[in-house]
Amino acid sequence: MKSLETVVKEVLFSLGVDREQHVILAFSGGLDSTVLLDVLVNILGNERLRAVYVCHNLRPKEELEREMSLIKDTCRIKKVRLTLVHVREGEISKYAKQKKCGIEAAARRFRYYALIRTARRWGISTIVTAHHADDQVETILMRLMRGGSLSSLAGISTSTALDRGSKIRVLRPLLQVQRRTLRDYAEKQGLRWSEDSTNDKTIFLRNKVRHMLIPYLDEQFSSWKHAILGYASQIGDAEAALRSVAEQRLSAMQGVCQGEPALDLDIFKEEPVAVRRKILQLFLRGLGIGHHFGYYALQSLDSAIISGALRAEAAKYEFDLSEGLLWCKGKTQFSSAPRARNASFLLDSYKEDQYFLKVQAPGEYACGDFRFIAARRGQGGDVISEHDGIELSLAFPFIVRNRKEGDRLHTKEGVKKIDALLKEAKVPVNVRHTVPVIEDRYGIAAVFLPTGTEGQAPGVLYRKPSLCEDGEIVYIFLLLKGDYTINV
Repeated sequence: MKSLETVVKEVLFSLGVDREQHVILAFSGGLDSTVLLDVLVNILGNERLRAVYVCHNLRPKEELEREMSLIKDTCRIKKVRLTLVHVREGEISKYAKQKKCGIEAAARRFRYYALIRTARRWGISTIVTAHHADDQVETILMRLMRGGSLSSLAGISTSTALDRGSKIRVLRPLLQVQRRTLRDYAEKQGLRWSEDSTNDKTIFLRNKVRHMLIPYLDEQFSSWKHAILGYASQIGDAEAALRSVAEQRLSAMQGVCQGEPALDLDIFKEEPVAVRRKILQLFLRGLGIGHHFGYYALQSLDSAIISGALRAEAAKYEFDLSEGLLWCKGKTQFSSAPRARNASFLLDSYKEDQYFLKVQAPGEYACGDFRFIAARRGQGGDVISEHDGIELSLAFPFIVRNRKEGDRLHTKEGVKKIDALLKEAKVPVNVRHTVPVIEDRYGIAAVFLPTGTEGQAPGVLYRKPSLCEDGEIVYIFLLLKGDYTINV
């Protein structure tokens, strides 16, 4: 029998992860992620691993404090860098109410948003989670009861793309490993882990499946799990083949109407129904609105096209079909086009955030959406190191503010508009106003970018060094508010 380390190593390497690659682990402090942390340290080493813990603030404070203390101790012992992200109390419940979804689903949205945000900041493209075989079975049963598309019964994928722009993906190397194997490993290695008190509450569907349905099936049908996983594997293979065909056909029928992507309906109607609906799904995802369209919304839109309708509404979006092309006019209750809105599930609107802070001396500060540390060379202590910090030549005092129209940076190549530099760096328009600018008496010293190169802190646009000859070397360590980072 293969060791757990061998199983994880084979899965990761088959998915293109090498020993030089930096990886983020979604670390909850529970049994599953604690075991995976231990295994990843053995495979990749601790220098290329960063653990990210998201505190949802849905449990008693005393329990959370004990859990975070254990998490910090574990990462210190393993010498693994750790980022803690705190979700404001009440935000998840508020989001669940607004979006009319469950608390579990809302918490998952916030958790993945935090993981993506952290990955972007450190320039890391691989996130690893500790989903295992028991999670896979529970997920398939839950989806079967909820209904939806056939493809959902393929279960959890071993690899999922989360962010196309920066090619961030989630890998799940434990999907073939049962929970009892993870427990055996943890007990043998003497690992310590926390237990989530909400795991025993059957008000959540997953817990009902775990504590009520699965024990009954285990008692009555000894081989049911193998049957379920077998069907899931076949559905996954069929889904992959269907997607491949649909992607090829989509490229042949996609055009433009009034400046927006459109589908040639004459070609579209010739396809089999399964291919048509997969094409629609891919097309809508390309518009950034695919997450609004479930099976029945796709079915409704497809039926309208086949019936020869001149317009259609589905998932609260309006579509024009009058010129032999399908194109999206926008939401039925709003006038803005969907491509003008960000597809992120947590950022539905934007405003001009104004922030300004004067920094008189080294220390830790909060400003706008950011928390940062300014330290003179060699004075960062355990919180900041030269490796993690961004080295700047600065003159105290300096200010931190958001970007303004007309800002210019004196670079080595000459004076350039910051707007143009952000465009070259492919920073989305809707977040450029939040980009931090550092300015001292010599002018703008640096502009922080939302992304960075792999394994490093956020990207930075620097001014020409000779413009601050009297300045001193300062290390800036930038965090998002609510983050707490331990570097070892």
